[in-house]
Parts: sequence; structure tokens; C-alpha cells
Amino acid sequence: MVIGIDHGNYSIKTEEHEFVSGVIEHTVKPPVSDEVLFFNGKYYTLSGKRISYMRDKTRDDRYFILTLFAISRELDRAGKNEAVQNIQLAVGLPPEHYGALKDRFANYFKGRGMIEYYVGNRFYRIMIDDVFVFPQAYAAIAPRISEIVKTVMVFVVDIGASCIL
Repeated sequence: MVIGIDHGNYSIKTEEHEFVSGVIEHTVKPPVSDEVLFFNGKYYTLSGKRISYMRDKTRDDRYFILTLFAISRELDRAGKNEAVQNIQLAVGLPPEHYGALKDRFANYFKGRGMIEYYVGNRFYRIMIDDVFVFPQAYAAIAPRISEIVKTVMVFVVDIGASCIL
């Protein structure tokens, strides 16, 4: 399954979902949050406060965790979470970072083997087979590329954080 994720400095965007690029790590399960991700012995929740600007988003695992949240939402939307899901990621980087960081960002997701995690009570088992890195906004259209190539002209507009209230 191809999943497009735009890893913005303010928000994470998929075809159908958007949330602030903020995550909090917990050593114990938070008692009041509905959307708690459990991965590698740690708990994570989304935060309304974005991560401070990071030119290189591969410095730690926060953007990987945000990606797991995004993948789980897209798998749920597609009704696919019963078995191992092979994922091809189409990810976006800010245009000014694209040339220098695209290979590093692709490798950040590759080679992790079988990834198993929970979000709430739902179990996910995924394998990231391939990663395609695009300038931001283009990652969001990658899952629909077969439809788009049939059109004469396409405009891609990245409106960034202005969608989040």
C-alpha cells in the first residue's frame, strides 16, 4: 500500500489526515489519552505543540513515531490492519532541504524490518518496503499518481500550517 506523508515543520499531512508535528514520550501508559502509541517499550501521544524546527528530521525517532501515527490512521481508513501490511512510503521534505537530505530521510525509514506497534487497542504489523522522497506537497499526491498522469496539467499547492486551528 502506498501511503503519502508530508512531514511538515508544523504538521504531518496524509491524504485524509492532518495533525501537529508534536509527540510526547511516556515511560508509562497515559491514563486519559485515547490515542496512545506503544512501540519498543515506550508510549507516545500526539501533542498540540509542534517539535521545535529541525532541519534534519532524522536526528532522533520523533518523526518516525509521527509517521507510525500517520500510517495507522491511513491503514484504519483503508480497513487494512489484520495482517502484515507492506508499505511504500511517499514522504515529503521542505524544498530547501530536499536536495541535501532526501537520501538520509529515505534511509531513516528503510531497513527497520518488521515493525510492530499498537495505537490504542489496535495492533499494527508493517514492513516498509520502499521510500520515495519528494518535495513537500508532492508526497501527498503520490498515491494518486496513476490518476494524475491522465490529466493535462496539475497544480500542487502546499498551504502548510494554515489549515490547523
